[in-house]
Amino acid sequence: MITPRNSIKIPGPRMEGTNFFSSPGSGSSKCGKMNSLILSACKDNLQKDLLESCKAGDLKAQLQIYNKLYKVLFNISLNIVEDTAIAENIMQETFWIAFERIHAFSGRASFVNWIINMVQDSSIECWRKKNVPVPGARMDS
Repeated sequence: MITPRNSIKIPGPRMEGTNFFSSPGSGSSKCGKMNSLILSACKDNLQKDLLESCKAGDLKAQLQIYNKLYKVLFNISLNIVEDTAIAENIMQETFWIAFERIHAFSGRASFVNWIINMVQDSSIECWRKKNVPVPGARMDS
């Protein structure tokens, strides 16, 4: 059973200044912090039994997955769209779609990679629709 879109709405906190595109050796401790969050989310109890519970419609299992991944997904989206409200909407919409389509998850890649790809694709699509000018480009008023 899938929960209605607005029944579980937990805002994700923003991690200021996170740069997902910096290289590991660039000296950015915040990037390292996010990498460790992603790694811990991958390793930390996203086991097959939790995913199977989600497939069976267990709301507690969905909430556990949400609590483990929402910070990472929110910050990935925020880094792309650069708007807190839009990033929150994309993150929550991504969870909704993921839980709605979890039966289609094959397990060939990790669940974390699957849902990260979904949030990245949605964020990039939103960024393109906003028609945001390229940073540093000259804008005539």
